[in-house]
Amino acid sequence: MALLASSIKLRLNLPFINVLTKIDLIEDRIRDILKWSSNLGSLEDAIAKQSNGESYTLVMNILRSLNFGGFSQGLIPVSNATGDGMINLEAALSRILNLGEEVEE
Repeated sequence: MALLASSIKLRLNLPFINVLTKIDLIEDRIRDILKWSSNLGSLEDAIAKQSNGESYTLVMNILRSLNFGGFSQGLIPVSNATGDGMINLEAALSRILNLGEEVEE
């Protein structure tokens, strides 16, 4: 997901928001996923536990390059079923579309 968002940002110069949907279906893993998205060290530890050799080296180099280039961005967890996270998503969209300005309708 980070690679896709980065390629859109570089190629089209468009802003992006990383949204993690259907969080109501992964309640047991959501805490780990959010920790990985906000803490590079915990993501590196998780990758080290699940991969080795060439795949580990490749993934770590990509991860560090994205982080060094400033393309790492946290996730906004949302659930359409429960409505959780919709306010945070709306705020992120407002910051991009309205450049952070409050707009009266």
